[in-house]
Amino acid sequence: MGPALLHSNRRELAQTGWQAKPSLPRLQLFEFHDMPWFPSALRLGTTESLRVFAEQVGLAETLAPIFQEVLEQTEVRRIVDLCSGSCGPLVALVNKLRLEGRGIEVVATDRYPSKLAFRDAAQASGGLIRGCPDPIDARRVPDSLGGMRTLFNAFHHFPPAEARAILRDAQQKRQPIGVFEVTNRSLGRTLGVFPGSVLLAFSAAWSAKSAAVRFFSFVVPIVPLTFAWDGLVSCFRTYTIEELKQLTEGLDEGYEWQAGRRRTAKGMFSVTYLVGKPTPS
Repeated sequence: MGPALLHSNRRELAQTGWQAKPSLPRLQLFEFHDMPWFPSALRLGTTESLRVFAEQVGLAETLAPIFQEVLEQTEVRRIVDLCSGSCGPLVALVNKLRLEGRGIEVVATDRYPSKLAFRDAAQASGGLIRGCPDPIDARRVPDSLGGMRTLFNAFHHFPPAEARAILRDAQQKRQPIGVFEVTNRSLGRTLGVFPGSVLLAFSAAWSAKSAAVRFFSFVVPIVPLTFAWDGLVSCFRTYTIEELKQLTEGLDEGYEWQAGRRRTAKGMFSVTYLVGKPTPS
C-alpha cells in the first residue's frame, strides 16, 4: 500500500473523530461456530448472542444512512444477507428503513441455516425477512439471489483469498455489497472482549427460546465459554480499513468502493465498513 493511501486513510479517520491506533497482528485462528461439527444448539447460542449485541449497540441505527444512500443510488430493493446466523440487526434495519419510506425485502442466508432463527426473524419483521433453507456459499452467491449483499460481523471469518473472492463475486455480478465489523484488533478491544462476551452470552441465553441454549448456558456453561473464545479470535481476525482497501485492489472496473468507520449509536464501539456498488453504466 502506498504512502498516499495511508495518508488519505489517516485524514479520513481524523475527520470522523477517530485516532489511528496500532493494531495487533492479524491471526487466522479458528472459531468454534465455523466448524461443521459444532452442535447446532451451541451455534444457535453463539448467533443469538451476536443478535443481542447488535441490538444493544444500535447497529441498525448506525448503518441505516449507509443503506439509504446505496439503495437510492442503485435502486436495489432487496438485501441478501450472507452468514446471517440469527439475523443480527436485520429486523431492526428493515423496520428502520420502512419508517424512512424504503420498501425493502431481505433474504437471510447462511452456510448452516437455522430454521428457528429464520422463522423468528420472519415473524418479527412481518414477513419482510425470509430465510433461504439451502446452504449458501458467500464466495459464490447464486445469480437468483440478486440484491445488496451484506455481511454483519462475519467477513473476518474468511482468510484473505476467500474474502477477496466474496468481493470479486459481487463486483463481477454488479451487485452492491456491504461488509460491517464491530470487532477490531486494538489492544484495548481485544483485552475486554473475553469477559464482555461471557456476560453477553448469559444475557442472551436468559431470553432464549431454545431450551438447549439455556441448558448449555446456565447448567453446563459451554455457550458462554465458546462464544467468548470466538469473540477473542474475531478481534484477531478482523481486517483493518487499510487491509479492506487492499482486498479491493483491481476490483474497480465498473465498480467503486468506500471504506471507513462509524461510532455506534449506543455504547462505546465503532463499526468498520466496506461498501461497494456498481457505477452507473
